[in-house]
Amino acid sequence: MKKLLLMLAFVLFGFSVPTLFAQENDTDMVDVNLITHFDDENEIPTSMSHAYGSRVALDGMLAENEDYDFAYWIVNGVINKNLPVDHEFVIRSKMDITAIFKPVDQHVVTFMDTNGDLLDIQYANDGESVTYEGLEYPTKPKLMVAEDPWGGANLDNITEDKILVLNYVRDTEETFTVEWKESMFGFQTTEYNYNDIVTLKADENFIDNFAYWKLNGEIVSYNPEFSFSVLDDVHVEPFFSEDSIDPEPRIVVSDNLELRTGFTSHLAQFYLPEGYELIEYGLVSTPHAFDDITFDTEGVDRFQGDKFFGPTNEFLMSLDEEDVTNPRAYLVYRDTLGQLGTVYSESSYGVVAEREIEERDLDDMYTMWIINPLGGYFKDWTAYEDDNALTGLEVRSDGSIYGPEDVIEAINYVEIDGVIYPISDFEDTVVVGDGS
Repeated sequence: MKKLLLMLAFVLFGFSVPTLFAQENDTDMVDVNLITHFDDENEIPTSMSHAYGSRVALDGMLAENEDYDFAYWIVNGVINKNLPVDHEFVIRSKMDITAIFKPVDQHVVTFMDTNGDLLDIQYANDGESVTYEGLEYPTKPKLMVAEDPWGGANLDNITEDKILVLNYVRDTEETFTVEWKESMFGFQTTEYNYNDIVTLKADENFIDNFAYWKLNGEIVSYNPEFSFSVLDDVHVEPFFSEDSIDPEPRIVVSDNLELRTGFTSHLAQFYLPEGYELIEYGLVSTPHAFDDITFDTEGVDRFQGDKFFGPTNEFLMSLDEEDVTNPRAYLVYRDTLGQLGTVYSESSYGVVAEREIEERDLDDMYTMWIINPLGGYFKDWTAYEDDNALTGLEVRSDGSIYGPEDVIEAINYVEIDGVIYPISDFEDTVVVGDGS
């Protein structure tokens, strides 16, 4: 029996280019910036602090004006159209919140992008018409705005508040391969269009022994039914076990999907066991490429996500490629005992550098032989002491770095073909050959 359901989702993802921010510790107090918005000339700001991970209702902190009714919340730039005014917000590392109000005698029509960005707001008396007055429609790689941008919404006779989402259709014939199997036996390969959503179900004949799904070799879900978006070639496999396996929070991240020039784009997907609460998700990165970075890594940059696709628990983020190297996804959660925890994905690509040391009579000079992890001997290289490039070194035809002893010993990063690798990340790195 074939158990594969296919759904088309042309507007699944907007592109998030998040603001970089710093958070010293997840137990810190977080500054919450609250704005009560009545109109463009009447905004009332309020600032406060709350503990990271706590739940707080903010309706009591809003300014009052009897001529206006509450409409909706905007959280970190993302419209949340279904949250009531007394909603309890989970405090994350970045909290910029705006309460949008409308005149009591008018309807509000809000135009928003698929990623939750506000595009335009119009107010209308009962029965009046409105027109979208945004500047230009946002652009998205491999998608274009639909012929009917607002999905057939009637804008000529407004009788209620509306929040309209911009519609996109696919603008590419590109397809991708999904290699998958539903049971313990037999892979099959299927081609899908860009941005299709695929739902797989584990073989019912083995359902009692189902353990988890792996996506590109990483555990991604413990549910027998698993959905994901197709933005690249993927390999999906169910695993079965006679032993009971307890579900754990998981998050995985793709390699760079190369969707936008000048940006690195990564699709992440998370899983939370039943009873766990989502606190925060996003990407972490450093200017230097190495694996296993965390919130505590020196110089780490943390990019909080603010919009994910509910049916698949996926989010797509695009980061400036000049500032981001080898990002890793993170997931902060509260478990069933009320304790906060954090899990990370593997890095978006592996940093592997093989180093071998060759002893020579070098007249008090050192040599270090480094095999280019990107393939072959490297030609373009720079040695660093922290952020300072070191001089007085040369690269030999065999790939060795050759130079004065004190300079060689000062190396703690090497940039190879545009990627920076920390020497200290490899415990077996030893420099020998002192001319003795």
